[in-house]
Amino acid sequence: MKRAVTQRFAVLRGLSALGGLSALGGLSALAALLLLGSSCQRRDMFVIDEGLYLQMNLLRNAAFVDTSLIETPDILTVHFFDRSTGRSVVTDYLTPPLAAAYVPQGSYDCMMYNFATEYVVVENAEDRDKAYVHTSLTGSNMLSKFSKILQLAREAAATKAGGATKGEEDGEDGDYGDLADIPLINQPEYFWVGRGSYDIPYRNAASPDLYLDIQGDIVTTNGHINIKQVGGAQYVGGVQIYLTNIARGMYLWSGEPVYDPAAICVDASVDKENSEINAVFTCFGKLPDEMQETEGLVNDIFVLIADTGGKQYLYHYDVTEEVSESINLQIEIEIEIPEIDIPEPEPTPGGGGGFNPTVGEWEEEIIPINL
Repeated sequence: MKRAVTQRFAVLRGLSALGGLSALGGLSALAALLLLGSSCQRRDMFVIDEGLYLQMNLLRNAAFVDTSLIETPDILTVHFFDRSTGRSVVTDYLTPPLAAAYVPQGSYDCMMYNFATEYVVVENAEDRDKAYVHTSLTGSNMLSKFSKILQLAREAAATKAGGATKGEEDGEDGDYGDLADIPLINQPEYFWVGRGSYDIPYRNAASPDLYLDIQGDIVTTNGHINIKQVGGAQYVGGVQIYLTNIARGMYLWSGEPVYDPAAICVDASVDKENSEINAVFTCFGKLPDEMQETEGLVNDIFVLIADTGGKQYLYHYDVTEEVSESINLQIEIEIEIPEIDIPEPEPTPGGGGGFNPTVGEWEEEIIPINL
């Protein structure tokens, strides 16, 4: 890092990281620039032996989607943790792919991740081993949108004595559990994490520029639900899916899931030509197998279908095995629910089908399924 780097550049760089000079507002920004140009004494931004360049390479490693459409973040949070204590020594906000950072001599574990997203929150960021990311709870709009499937699924769980699931008899373990206790979360945006360990030497004015490379990978899991052999697919107007007991978050340094069960709701599409239902979603992966076994947690899917006349049908399936067998960063749920056979709807005055909240009184039919 050459000695020509000045305090003026440091202030401008700090303003850029906070969202640009516009944050100062009008004349205040102009006044600040005039002060920088006239009254500030030129001096080195930091001690010369602290300068380096960080080359940030962001991969678009996601399944089930067109990765060319994924937008990489404009700014990243970067921590240099003391390798022995795990505490953050330097925190910076850098613009990829190449940016200057200022880190003194020492041995570090470096971690970078998205600066901010709408639904994702980072906690304990200053501690390497305790830092984790999780998804926020759904707001009132989403709860209203999926209120019917949540209501029907919870009613079905509450009235199911013993809770038989796939491969079990009534009265045995393995029931739905109290679905109301499982928090409903937003689907996370794509979230990148990069990790690296570096021994940074002493530098002086005569030292060559120091470059560090760090690769960022998408750590959010992409899921695909595929329900085959859907009877009466031509009469389906809309589908919603409710999936339980996935991981709400993950530890940033280790990549291990946070032991915090959550659930998501998604809209699904109908492939009428091939008689299939499909849905794609994002989350922070599956819960550890040992946690699910110890606490008796199962992954339930509830499928709410509204036919083109507005009549509703609720189906349930235990997909614990399918989720457990999923590979890293991919949850592939491919099932058949033979009970799904939607009859031709009877003509209903004003019936529009789908999940239009303006529809007045839907006729509900809950289909009990003994799996």
